[in-house]
Amino acid sequence: MWAMAANRIVMGKHSQLGPIDPQVMYAQGNQVMPVPARTIIDQFEQAKKEIAADPASLGAWAPMIPQYGPGLLQMCETANALSKGLVRDWLKAYMFAGQPNPARKAERVAKFFGDFKQHKSHGVGIFRDVAKSKGLVIDDLETDQNLQDAVLSVFHATMLTFNFSPCIKLIENNLGRGFYVLGQQVFMQQLMPQPQPQPGP
Repeated sequence: MWAMAANRIVMGKHSQLGPIDPQVMYAQGNQVMPVPARTIIDQFEQAKKEIAADPASLGAWAPMIPQYGPGLLQMCETANALSKGLVRDWLKAYMFAGQPNPARKAERVAKFFGDFKQHKSHGVGIFRDVAKSKGLVIDDLETDQNLQDAVLSVFHATMLTFNFSPCIKLIENNLGRGFYVLGQQVFMQQLMPQPQPQPGP
């Protein structure tokens, strides 16, 4: 979503943008996990449809229906509408400003990036060529070797920071100032089977 608020986006051959897929924090038992807002809405609609077609299916859905707490569906609908609306407004105000029909272009891009049925996952990658074909203004990273080297250096430094420190989020500027969020790391040690002495003959 942040990328859609830019005038231009710089992407490399392997760069990806993610879909517009708002997540809601959902409690299930002792766990709280992010769940795509659209899946909660779709599951509820599926339940309504199946129960209307076959009231006997209510028994199968009954354990799940109480999980939809007060306001959950409305919160999901609002999150979806807000996300697409923000992207649409940003594209119209910035990237597509000065182009013919900026509102129509922005609506088309927001609809594509927000199409959960097509993308199916928050982690799906939308590559440069696809993003360009949808109308986004994208510069190829490879056309400027100095910029590419600088971007890859930042990327590698960031990955090393995340992999070898408790840092889970960072924001830095060109003045060396930064904001960092530290999280607890859990290291899993894989136990290797130890050779056991074999009984003699």
